[in-house]
Amino acid sequence: MNTYHMRRKEKAITDRDIIRDILINSKYCTISLVNGDKPYSVVMNFGYDIKENAFYFHCANSGLKLDTIERNNNCFISVVKDLGYQHGSCEHFYQSVNLEGIIEIIDDFEVKLAALNLMIDQLDDNPNTVRKNIPLTDKSISKVKVLKFNILNITAKESIR
Repeated sequence: MNTYHMRRKEKAITDRDIIRDILINSKYCTISLVNGDKPYSVVMNFGYDIKENAFYFHCANSGLKLDTIERNNNCFISVVKDLGYQHGSCEHFYQSVNLEGIIEIIDDFEVKLAALNLMIDQLDDNPNTVRKNIPLTDKSISKVKVLKFNILNITAKESIR
C-alpha cells in the first residue's frame, strides 16, 4: 500500500498543543470502518483521553457498528473544527485532524465507568447534573457498549487564511 504525504505542507498542523486543543474541544467525529468490501461511516460524540491518547465512545449493545468492528477493527476518524465560510472569497476556514488506529470493545466495568465519565465531563456543560439525572449504575452501564480507539497515526491541517 502506498503511503501518502500532505501535498500542501503549508496547511499542515504540526503543533501537538493545537491538535490536542482541537480534539479536547470537539464534540463529535466521523468514524470510518470497512464492512466486508463496503465502507461504513458514522458520526459519534466522544471523549478524548489525553493520558492514553485515545478516544472513547458509547453505543448500543448490538448492531452494525459492533458487527463491523468485530470483523475488522481498523478505523479512521476525522474531526473537523468549522471556522466558517468566508463570504465573497469562495473559501471555507477549518482545522481538521485525521487519525488512523485500532478500535476495541471494552468489557471491563471500571474502564467503562471511567470512559463514560470522561465523555460526560467533556461533552456536557453541567456534568454533575447529568450524573444526578442519569446515574451511572451497574444496570445503566450494562446497557451500553464502550469503544476505545487507540491512535496509531495523526495528521492535521488547516485552512485559515
